[in-house]
Amino acid sequence: SYRVQKRLHEAGLSSGVTLSFQSLDPTTLRNVKRDNISIDSFAQLQSRYSREEVPTYTDIILGLPGETYDSFVDGFSTIIAGGQHHYLFFYNCQLLPNAEISQPEQMKLHGIVGVDQEIVEVHSNIDKGRNEETPEYVKTVIATNSLPPEKWVETKTFMWMADLVYFQRLLQVPFIVLHELYGLDYGRLIEAFAKADGNQFPVVRSVVDFFHHKARDIQSGSWEYCPSEKWLNVVWPANQYALIGLVLDSKLGAFYQEAKRILLQYAQEKVSSGFDALLLCEAIDFNEKLFRTPAAGPSLRVRVHHNLWEFCQGVLRGKPVPLENKPVAYAVWRTRPTFKRSEDWLEYLVYCHNNKQDYLYACTLLPEEKPAEVASQSVHAAAEQRT
Repeated sequence: SYRVQKRLHEAGLSSGVTLSFQSLDPTTLRNVKRDNISIDSFAQLQSRYSREEVPTYTDIILGLPGETYDSFVDGFSTIIAGGQHHYLFFYNCQLLPNAEISQPEQMKLHGIVGVDQEIVEVHSNIDKGRNEETPEYVKTVIATNSLPPEKWVETKTFMWMADLVYFQRLLQVPFIVLHELYGLDYGRLIEAFAKADGNQFPVVRSVVDFFHHKARDIQSGSWEYCPSEKWLNVVWPANQYALIGLVLDSKLGAFYQEAKRILLQYAQEKVSSGFDALLLCEAIDFNEKLFRTPAAGPSLRVRVHHNLWEFCQGVLRGKPVPLENKPVAYAVWRTRPTFKRSEDWLEYLVYCHNNKQDYLYACTLLPEEKPAEVASQSVHAAAEQRT
């Protein structure tokens, strides 16, 4: 199977390999009569694909009977720590006709609550959805005994936040640093954002509140995706919708500043000794410079004090590279693609839905050319030019 998938990838005939789990909770798996490969086997297989640069993705389902908020978050953390850094597809549990879980006795046993939800394809035209002569519906699970309605909302919010900050690459670099160097849990790092205090972090909290509102709308039977007439007249996943709002409403810089404070507070609470706050700040600033936005400005020469790019790429590719404390210069290439209009960037986001790594600009190591003091000044000058 590995050889087949590798050949398909080399021939350009595969968009990714599925390494599926649905859930990692033993009780949940017994309830739905599923078995998974062991997490050790998953990690070995994931590492093998990563070393060959064959993209993979993993499925996980929200709302299976027996799954709790904590087991969902822990399962997410285990999958990412096992090497799934490319993409994790989150699906709602759906009650299909004749499936065992859909039978009245099973629904009663597990306290399953479903709602009829119209099926709308991601990034489809709004008018097409509204004008569909024979709309199709699916019954979506929106609560169980183990995941009451408000906990379902909380878990759905966590899911979208994970997509936003990790898989859309907004903060993947600092998350990798915090996990690899200090053992901090990926899921609990996401949770620090999903539970952010609105008085301290108003921009992050506005995203959380939006996710809560959308989740409750789904519980009332609304579309899974968010329609926007002003943004290409299509329906967007909630995580992309939130990203668009941050960027086009000029709030992304404030989001990064709040993210820095959230992660610093969390790390300082959880790491007993040896925590390097300057390294974390550098990782966040570096990630911000890498993220593709419309009208981002010219390419950058970025000076940092650690080999952050090689370190993170080593983790992503399953080929570890030690983090070194040394002056490093990178080129962040903001040349292709360029976005002359915000609509061009929005169209690019549609492409990024299945090509997550392309949320970031290309980055390459530059030869050492200047003394550290002079080079540091050039970094600040480049940052000022960008803003």
